[in-house]
Amino acid sequence: MLEYYSKCRAFIFPQEEDFGIVAIEAMASGCPLVAYRGGDIPEHMEEGKSGVFFDQQTPEDVMEAVRKIQSGNFDGQYIRSKVLKFDREIFKKKIKEYVENAIKSE
Repeated sequence: MLEYYSKCRAFIFPQEEDFGIVAIEAMASGCPLVAYRGGDIPEHMEEGKSGVFFDQQTPEDVMEAVRKIQSGNFDGQYIRSKVLKFDREIFKKKIKEYVENAIKSE
């Protein structure tokens, strides 16, 4: 999947989800998003820098966003940097620190 993501011009994420792991995976590969402005994705994606949002889940809005992304110039390294906080090793480190701090405070 990572190879597909890295070769995509954009990843279309038309649904609303609490987290949106698939969209985060695409961004981790440097792939910009065409995403519905709902759920958790607006917290992780920057309009014009890591993708393009659409506000209504209609074919017309999705197609308009696709047209916008085709004329954009997106930096894959920048997109990737915005979601590195979800990297497995960083996650493990944060969980370990949390548990150690919880034990110390008892």
